[in-house]
Amino acid sequence: MKVGIVGLGLMGGSMAKSIKARTSHTVYGIDLDQETMSLARLCGAIDGPLTGENLARCDLVLVALRPQAAIDWVREKGAGIPKGAILVDFCGVKRVVVEALAPLAEEYGFSYIGGHPMAGRERGGFTASTEDLYVGASMILTPDKRTDMQLLETGKKIIRRRKQFVEDLRELVHDIHYRISGEREELVLSYEANTDDGAFEDALVRARVRDRKMCQTSVGPHRDDLLFTIGGVDIRRFGSQGQQRTSALSLKLSEIELVRTLIHDTPVLLLDDVLSELDSRRQNYLLNSIGEIQTMITCTGLDEFVRNRFQINRVFQVMNGQISEKGLCS
Repeated sequence: MKVGIVGLGLMGGSMAKSIKARTSHTVYGIDLDQETMSLARLCGAIDGPLTGENLARCDLVLVALRPQAAIDWVREKGAGIPKGAILVDFCGVKRVVVEALAPLAEEYGFSYIGGHPMAGRERGGFTASTEDLYVGASMILTPDKRTDMQLLETGKKIIRRRKQFVEDLRELVHDIHYRISGEREELVLSYEANTDDGAFEDALVRARVRDRKMCQTSVGPHRDDLLFTIGGVDIRRFGSQGQQRTSALSLKLSEIELVRTLIHDTPVLLLDDVLSELDSRRQNYLLNSIGEIQTMITCTGLDEFVRNRFQINRVFQVMNGQISEKGLCS
């Protein structure tokens, strides 16, 4: 990612140092003070000066100037910020800055977020900046009038994609669970949406006042869930531990089949204490099903695996915080 930082004082300089210390991103910076520019280059806080040419390639632009200076810079350079890029200002005063910059973002096609890091020091300037100034600090973000529309558009895409995902999994989950349960249980997987994509906009409008008071979004795909039923009974609430565990395993195994179909490769399977709630028949089916899949299993003992003649390639033991390899067994 390419990051442009405007203003290399305490806030902008600290952000530049932090990004370079923690990521492999390219950072361009600009400051009116040429000594600051030289220091930033010499200490590796920036990879080069922010110019009109590389501004057009930036994915993220951070403006760490005083309010009026920030507004003036965006007015002058806004046309050079690429569409799809994100611009964030660090100004302590928000209303006047947001009112000036939000229309410019809409005009030029980049995304704007008004921000203010809750961090600082007694002294200012680049020489006071540190790479850890923002560690543990909060960041205030201000929504603009496009926030609800962005939420709506993205939320609808997620809802539609999840519907398709569950539809693709439904038959796989049913067949795998049917076999694991010895052909005694038929599992039905359903998408339990908080709101339909067609009704999402109305739901957002109805909840807007309450959500702003509560500082949260109470409707949308983040509140969706998956419903597992056997014979019309919700097993999340009324199923046995064995049924719940088997359903979770059926879902994982079906996801492997789906991924294998889509990318023509088999993913690694991670399982935690997988046999503890399963009877012997379900244990046998599971272990036979994952024999050709690279699998990492955490457990408290190996007895069930040995008893089922499950081939184990490597065994690691964790005891008192220390990890040691126990050697091969089968």
